[in-house]
Amino acid sequence: MGYSVMAYTIGVERLRRLFSQPEARAARTLRYVTRSGRGSIQSTNNNFEDEIAEGCPPIELALEQLLFGKPQHPDHAYMYGYALELICDAYGSFLNNHDWSGMPRSSYLETVAEALDPTGSDAVRQLLYRGSPARAVPKAYEWPCIGYLEESEISGELARLTPEVMSALEDSSVRDTANRLRSWLELADDRGTGIVAFLY
Repeated sequence: MGYSVMAYTIGVERLRRLFSQPEARAARTLRYVTRSGRGSIQSTNNNFEDEIAEGCPPIELALEQLLFGKPQHPDHAYMYGYALELICDAYGSFLNNHDWSGMPRSSYLETVAEALDPTGSDAVRQLLYRGSPARAVPKAYEWPCIGYLEESEISGELARLTPEVMSALEDSSVRDTANRLRSWLELADDRGTGIVAFLY
């Protein structure tokens, strides 16, 4: 299957506020995310069945701990990353990740980042390695890698990654991946949102 980036347009400030709500609102958020992500919850728990048997929280418990500020399981930080993605999927919009999926190695994206370095853009690295936009989510030292761009950063990245810059990229695969990134930025700009991304 390879590595893929799952990216979402979402209001980053709105996302942060979800982690500091009164208890009644947090309960409504939990119900909404759990209901909208029912299929993903089952799939994730199935994928981590052995880890859950050894003490990792099921993803719905990790989600509850995040939203209510309850004690977490730091040895299983990755599950909170997947719980954050559930929230982004519920409150944001998934971005077409063609050209950002099925990669045989994650280091390919560093090749893309290096190709864009002359433009001054750091969008690829920010989306992959910046970490969670919400402090409530513990840092995982394994998958998923999490990153984001704030709403205020989108227009600057678009100004750096012009169509002329894209067309000048020599490697066709890198060019396709970079063009997909530009399409994400254009959508976020149109919607007035940021982008949150997950690599695994």
